Amino acid sequence: MKKIKGFTILEMLISVSLLAIILAVGGTYLATGNPQKQLAKQMNLMVNHLRGLQVKAQTGQMTNGEKPQMYGLYYEDSLGIPKKYFLFAEFGEDCLFNDNDQIIETVFFEPNVDFAKSDQPFGLCYPVAAKVFSVCLNEKNSFSCQEKNSKVLTISDKKNELNESVKIDLFTGAITEYH
Repeated sequence: MKKIKGFTILEMLISVSLLAIILAVGGTYLATGNPQKQLAKQMNLMVNHLRGLQVKAQTGQMTNGEKPQMYGLYYEDSLGIPKKYFLFAEFGEDCLFNDNDQIIETVFFEPNVDFAKSDQPFGLCYPVAAKVFSVCLNEKNSFSCQEKNSKVLTISDKKNELNESVKIDLFTGAITEYH
């Protein structure tokens, strides 16, 4: 009698089971992604928003036919989830989002991501068509422009204990990224 070459059912079941386990583990990793890369993506998005606000301020761009005093980013720690910040056109002079101002965009953070150590609201604004380009900061109800120091914005993923930071020179408006 000839011997038939091939796999037994038991060998096939073991092979398929091992393949299913490998795909389940790999698929879970790919679906959730790398937390450090997701946090870096959120930081890059925020930096791109800040640079976009700089361009709008430098060019004196109008918003709904009106020229705002500043363009800014405003964050207020809300108990609601998800966490978010606003990009807005400032029609007053306090660099805090209020009823007179207009939201350009609302940006939601990924789950577990928030500004680190920001229990107080803050606004970061770029004055429109200023002769000397600078950044205005309203933090803890203290408003100032053209300071010769910098502000570090840090976002963190509290679940995975990761941080990403960006440094903004308040005098020149230069944005430098670092970790």
